[in-house]
Amino acid sequence: MKAYNITARNQWRLLGATGAALIAAIVMANGSNIAMTIGDIDVVGTAYAEPDSGDKGKGSHGANRGGQGGTGSGGQMGKGAAKVLDAADDDSDRPAWAGGDKELNPHRGTPNPTSGTKKGDAYGDLWVVVRNPVTGEPILVGGEYQVCLDAACTETVLTVGGELPEGVTAAEVELGRSNVVRSPEKVTQHALDEVLTKLTSATSVTLDSAGRLMIDGATVDSPLENLALYIALMTGDSKLTPELLAKLPGDTSALAASLLAGGADKTGEITLDFLVYFNVITGITDTGTYVDYGTFDYDRATTYSGEITYFVQAADGTVTEVTKPILEAVFNNEPYTSADGAGASDFTQAADDALQMIEFIHTQIHTE
Repeated sequence: MKAYNITARNQWRLLGATGAALIAAIVMANGSNIAMTIGDIDVVGTAYAEPDSGDKGKGSHGANRGGQGGTGSGGQMGKGAAKVLDAADDDSDRPAWAGGDKELNPHRGTPNPTSGTKKGDAYGDLWVVVRNPVTGEPILVGGEYQVCLDAACTETVLTVGGELPEGVTAAEVELGRSNVVRSPEKVTQHALDEVLTKLTSATSVTLDSAGRLMIDGATVDSPLENLALYIALMTGDSKLTPELLAKLPGDTSALAASLLAGGADKTGEITLDFLVYFNVITGITDTGTYVDYGTFDYDRATTYSGEITYFVQAADGTVTEVTKPILEAVFNNEPYTSADGAGASDFTQAADDALQMIEFIHTQIHTE
């Protein structure tokens, strides 16, 4: 299938991302083990991934917004400490091994030859690659991956043996605050228990304007609770009993898209690569299978057919209240239907539209 790319903010990008190890591992399986069906989405069984410490912790959509670790002040502090050590004079009585030579350190013990092998080697860098819009599978050329050099994928370079050529800087995917799912599984399960407890005792369960759950009039706004429920839906978690599933309003596959949005950066973007690798990292799919979104349908105008009232600030500083159709206010009257995409790309678009809606309703005053 021909790959294509739409760069407008309100459209999905036919791109994906992963590090070399992850790219090499994720290849479409000839057969998929279907465990259950959520709405009209077939999903595979669950196997939670190891928590990862290799992510750079950047913020959303290509901007470093001070995420967990990585390139922030912690790295600068480390360099400063190194300079202090280097500046020590020759008369210092500190032992030789204190300068960082671990081989001279008598306290270091016997190194563990297998330590660190599961920390981030698969998820360290998430490269943007060209993908099949239906499945999310990377589109190979001569057995190599088409790695994008920019987020819009206007230029690509082929890997060499699955590795990025030396000197090439690939565009990377930022998972932003959704990285929280890399916490120990008990953290995610606690969040799931929290939202299911609310759901169990609820007398009213509806959806907000972005398609997220509203329990007794209050939107479930916690990123971790949204993501935990998304994972539970997609994996058929046994905690989601038939009684609780019956309380979920509307189409559960559409709800899943909004739940994914509820755990992403409000000012970020959900792309096809984001979807595929989030599913792998959380264990929704194994590194050789893909969720089958082939029958998922999405129409923006139908989903967001209502109106929205919000505040607008004019150039002179005056603020007025206006009411407009959601399609106009949020999406600039740009249509999207399933005829514009297919499969995984439709689900991606539904999730990204929900994310835009969340960003819009969280902005107190919009500029004219």
